[in-house]
Amino acid sequence: QKPIAAKKQFTPVLSEDTVSEEFPVNEREHVHHELKRSKALLETELADARLLQRLSMELVHEDGTAGLYQKIVDAAVAIMRSQYASMQMLYPQVNTIGKLRLLASSGFSAEAKKYWEWVTPVTNSTCGAVLRAGGKRIVITDFSTCEFMQGTEELPLFLGSGIYAAQSTPLYSRNGKLLGMISTHWDHVHNPSERDLRLLDILARQAADLIERNQTLEALRQSEERLRALTTATSDVIYRMSRDWRQMYHLGGRNFLTYTGEPINDWLQKYIHPSDHQYVLKVINEAIHTKSAFELEHRVIKADGTTGWTCSRAVPILNREGDIIEWFGAASDVTDRKSLMAELEKRVEERTKELQRSNED
Repeated sequence: QKPIAAKKQFTPVLSEDTVSEEFPVNEREHVHHELKRSKALLETELADARLLQRLSMELVHEDGTAGLYQKIVDAAVAIMRSQYASMQMLYPQVNTIGKLRLLASSGFSAEAKKYWEWVTPVTNSTCGAVLRAGGKRIVITDFSTCEFMQGTEELPLFLGSGIYAAQSTPLYSRNGKLLGMISTHWDHVHNPSERDLRLLDILARQAADLIERNQTLEALRQSEERLRALTTATSDVIYRMSRDWRQMYHLGGRNFLTYTGEPINDWLQKYIHPSDHQYVLKVINEAIHTKSAFELEHRVIKADGTTGWTCSRAVPILNREGDIIEWFGAASDVTDRKSLMAELEKRVEERTKELQRSNED
């Protein structure tokens, strides 16, 4: 018996010439529809990427911890197109991995928030399963058919609350320490796409940095080294500069930038991409003149010789007379985010041009 031939699938056409040559007139409307749909999806991705960028800036400038936790949860709902979300912090315990405490949530009732305030490794949920699995992401696409949920007291709670699918993503510090969890839940059977999980991982990085920053701040609140320890815990690079920025006293790059063990004068040529020299110097000179902190994103020469992007922040250290003694700075690697933004903008532009050509047909 001959196998049944698979039904021909439609592949979006990316060339006006291909549309004209390969598709008859009566199919061009369908092609046009697919191009519009593709463009809409890319615009959605771009909107999500911009949401992550705005949130990143807010995490730098704002100090309201509870409000920032809530903004992260709300961003998770938007990115994952879910109806519920939660963020938890891990409290380690002796002889066990510890338990999770709820920091912020979206969509849950007061009763649900109280019930899920604490989660342990024996709790039957996605976040409990992550703890049992040694800190790996867990996705349940359908609670009603999930094997480890069958016969548990938590299953009726989920289904009764209208929750049929969920995922939990662990939050790790930059040195690999488990800090907490970010979870999203859906009111229908759902399997999150790789695209959604990729964006969620960027959000998880921001969430982990926020938790680590606040933990460090609390532990070192009375210490004179609070700022140094805080930036060391949450940044890829820390550095010290002379008052006029002619000499870099020290830079610790965590494999992102090349470490300097002694003061150097050629830091601009060594670390800053040539195309950004004038821009960086302009911002620095304005900050020196106003004796104020600054923040900017610019290209850098990474430790491996390739070009990357960093978000750099620096504050002036003043003496009693108000004169600048030196500068203390921290920088984060934002290369992945910048690459994602550039890719999405390019693809949206390409789809827009293709849609215009299709309209002309």
